[in-house]
Amino acid sequence: MANSLDNYLGAVIGGIYAGALEYERKYNKLSLTNDAQLTIISNYFINNIFIGEDLTAKIFIKKVFESYLTWFYLQTGVMPNQERNNYILEMPENERILNFKQLKEKRNVDEEVLNILSKGKMFSKNLLGNKLNSSSVLTKLAPVALFFHKRPEAAFKMGIEIGALTHGDVNAQVASGTYIYLLASILNDISPTISLKGVINEIKVFADGYDCFMTIQKLSDILEGNKSLAEAFNSFDHSANASDSLALAYYCYSVNKNNPEKALAMAYKTKDPINISILTGTFLGAHNGLSAFDEEAINKIDLVEETINIVQGLYQWIQNLEDE
Repeated sequence: MANSLDNYLGAVIGGIYAGALEYERKYNKLSLTNDAQLTIISNYFINNIFIGEDLTAKIFIKKVFESYLTWFYLQTGVMPNQERNNYILEMPENERILNFKQLKEKRNVDEEVLNILSKGKMFSKNLLGNKLNSSSVLTKLAPVALFFHKRPEAAFKMGIEIGALTHGDVNAQVASGTYIYLLASILNDISPTISLKGVINEIKVFADGYDCFMTIQKLSDILEGNKSLAEAFNSFDHSANASDSLALAYYCYSVNKNNPEKALAMAYKTKDPINISILTGTFLGAHNGLSAFDEEAINKIDLVEETINIVQGLYQWIQNLEDE
């Protein structure tokens, strides 16, 4: 089964690993991207904050938003208000995310996203006409797919809501739900063809998400028609919008799902290489497990040990819920 601990680890750290390799190629430093930082924090909150609570959708979204605010604090040194600042600082010392000193290093952060989070309000679609539709909306969502891996339809709806925390364009929000659905489906051993048909049925109800719908439908047609790499790449916009970056990443995974090295080499050739490689890495990791990647390189990435511990805790907690 693809929902083993190794696959859970792969789904999160596979993306961190792929992004770090491309980061090294561009900046000569094997390091976390800013979205990988946010992935770690989202994992942390899901693992340490949710336990013992009634996990309604509203609470889940609120906790993810709090994890985003924590990331905002680590990037800027300020919080939207003192109450949230105290909330984080009063966490037990051994659980305090602020102990991850490396996360305080600023990177190429999307300033508009930081501006949205600085408002301290839940849904950015209500803020200042934000029309963000960048692939960065997707690259920190893997922990959500892990939690909802047996409920892809619920994962899809949750992804849309969480996408709306920072990205106001409905196509970015629908792409978020689509990404989580596809990643959850891999953990359920569902084939790409069936997964795409399933998520297309989910997308159909969102009339405003027409662009995302057409992109994913085109992806499904390409995979069923065994199109060449050149034809597939020319079929999608490479401008780093959420839907097309997701489609390119899923294509790279689908045609090379048992060959991570080849799939990532393909992702690195796109015009949005870091984010598309992160997404491709999560798909590959969910399918093949963390053990499919270069262990020596993974161990060189900052905070990888802490991340592994967090994902292991999340995995064990979910297993306990399922046993009840």
